[in-house]
Amino acid sequence: ISGDTVICQGKTLSLTATQISGASYVWVGPATNTNTNPLVKTNMQFSDAGVYVVTVTSPNGCTITRSVNVIV
Repeated sequence: ISGDTVICQGKTLSLTATQISGASYVWVGPATNTNTNPLVKTNMQFSDAGVYVVTVTSPNGCTITRSVNVIV
């Protein structure tokens, strides 16, 4: 996972999992559940701090999960 993990309040969070052709992505975090990669969340607030988890599923069905702690 790449991207800034320390974000000022009101700024935009952008987290990117390694791109794999044909893979699907599921991001889950505080008040977040999206299938887009990168994860982009605008107007970050203190309540948005916490662990963000991405699960990547390759075209052949293999999955990998990674997490990152984000501080606001």
